[in-house]
Amino acid sequence: LMKTKGFGYVSDDIPELAIAVEPGYQGQGIGTKLLRSLLDEAERAGFRGVSLSCRTNNSAANLHKRLGFKEVPDSVITNRTGGTSVSMVHFFKSPVVSHNDCRNDIG
Repeated sequence: LMKTKGFGYVSDDIPELAIAVEPGYQGQGIGTKLLRSLLDEAERAGFRGVSLSCRTNNSAANLHKRLGFKEVPDSVITNRTGGTSVSMVHFFKSPVVSHNDCRNDIG
């Protein structure tokens, strides 16, 4: 496991995703298929959820919300480009019992 906490970090037991689709391939459903596949695999692996960081002006934020991600309260930051980013988390319906609170189980 990585020891560095990314911008989308919410809890030690919730992995953080980082994905992208090349601009020339966006808008073709590739990101949706990729993210759904990652969510299925993470749930099968027994994680209680996954997190990510997304720029607030990124059109992928709509995809994240459509697939059940919720914004983590008080997670908006100024990113390296001077814009804003927010952490988002997706909890699975049958979560694994955990001792970490993940910011009061957003969602």
